[in-house]
Amino acid sequence: MTTPQRWQEIDRIFAAALELEPSERQQFLVDVCADDEELRKEVESLLAHDSAESVIGKSAVEQATQLLSKVDKSELENKAIGPYKILRSLGGGGMGQVYLGHDTRLNRPVAVKLLAFYEATEAERVRRFIAPVLQGVSQQAGAAPSR
Repeated sequence: MTTPQRWQEIDRIFAAALELEPSERQQFLVDVCADDEELRKEVESLLAHDSAESVIGKSAVEQATQLLSKVDKSELENKAIGPYKILRSLGGGGMGQVYLGHDTRLNRPVAVKLLAFYEATEAERVRRFIAPVLQGVSQQAGAAPSR
């Protein structure tokens, strides 16, 4: 199991890599991860999900966030977002909406979190998305929640 400290290291490196041009990221990971191949692969995996660019230059995540922020939550039920089939809304707030979904690749239930659209850097959106995950990992490990 990945420790909260390890998630924080992954998050820190991922956020730093997002600030770089895509062409600079590979060398950055080689330098910062050194001999830790598992760390490099974890960050590369996160970057791979972030790198899908559309013909107009926005990331797929940003486009989806803008489009979905205008959709009524009930309209997404039984729709697919990538490999995730949306089953029903679980709740929401200022940051966005959380849905019960089904991962069709792994055949298991998942929580799909759609962030509300707001002007922020990609790194800030990722930080806001990952923060609750890190808090949950910390709580499972018995650590005090980070704020």
